[in-house]
Amino acid sequence: MNYKASLLSTGILAASALLTACGGSSSSSNNPVSDNDQDYVFTVEVTNLTYAQPLSPPALVLHDSAYELFSEGSTASLGLEELAESGSNVALLDEAQADDAVMQTLAGDSLILPGSSQVFTLRIDADFEEELVNTQLSLITMLINTNDAFTGEKNIDIFQLEVNQSKSHNGVVWDSGTEENTESAASIPGPAGNGEGFNSSRENDIDKIVFHPGVVSADDGLSTSALTQAHRFDQPASRIRITRIQ
Repeated sequence: MNYKASLLSTGILAASALLTACGGSSSSSNNPVSDNDQDYVFTVEVTNLTYAQPLSPPALVLHDSAYELFSEGSTASLGLEELAESGSNVALLDEAQADDAVMQTLAGDSLILPGSSQVFTLRIDADFEEELVNTQLSLITMLINTNDAFTGEKNIDIFQLEVNQSKSHNGVVWDSGTEENTESAASIPGPAGNGEGFNSSRENDIDKIVFHPGVVSADDGLSTSALTQAHRFDQPASRIRITRIQ
């Protein structure tokens, strides 16, 4: 693609009430709205809906309809495997940047704790408006107290929004199918285990992306699990709220 955009993280907000009080932005020095009144500007708020599952730094991809971040029933890419097992978004975004259908990417740089939100600002040059009709946003993040679970949404059409209009998407939880769900401390990268993250081996797993059935914790009778009832999660586990502010 030959048009341009910028994606800027505006930081973590402790809760939705704080987001409302702050107007969804950081200090004026970091507010991109004043740079060019002709650009499209959106905020993307990612909220963690779980009780005890921190979310990894999100991966955001702006792309056209020829790109798909993941597909149910398909084999996860190596980059998606790394994100779903370790929380690192680096390899996934490298893969995206190599795709001609991708316009821009953004790597979140901090965890999203349970009950908290992280807000990103997306600016797109209006000079390329005709090329933006089919542009979509995809976003995923790992539940780090799991083996290989991730949540988010893909192929979100954001260019039908009017100024000051918002829409929300519920992010269900997917199993990348790249690591067996043993829930052992050695295989959980989050604070529940502090174990190994990414491992390229795909032995003893289904090797396809499926809807996640949930965890079976030690409290449920799985004595080898590092997880407790607190680490269970309902569907959805995340919420993505997109607002056009310019």
